[in-house]
Amino acid sequence: MEVNKGFQVFGGTVNLGQAAIGDNASVHIGQPDPTAALNTLRHLLATHEVSPGATELTDEVATELEQPTPDKGKLQRLLDALTKLVAPVEPVATAVSDLSTAVAAITS
Repeated sequence: MEVNKGFQVFGGTVNLGQAAIGDNASVHIGQPDPTAALNTLRHLLATHEVSPGATELTDEVATELEQPTPDKGKLQRLLDALTKLVAPVEPVATAVSDLSTAVAAITS
């Protein structure tokens, strides 16, 4: 596979759907997977120093997602709190953002 080194537009209009531009860029098509996002987040929590409570909040999110009908409001509150806790640690913050996107996709 060739590496995409960028995208240039010289005038005109560009309308894009999914697009991946730059080194290590990727496009994910389809519905996000909350289980995969949770696994990624748990791995990052285990390998980065984050505020106390982040692991517990992540476990609470996982427990709520296992319910037959997850409570959207509760999930949003948990994810908002988790976002604030991990904000200083960029890779973990990105994983929480990805998890929030996946949760929103399945609860909408």
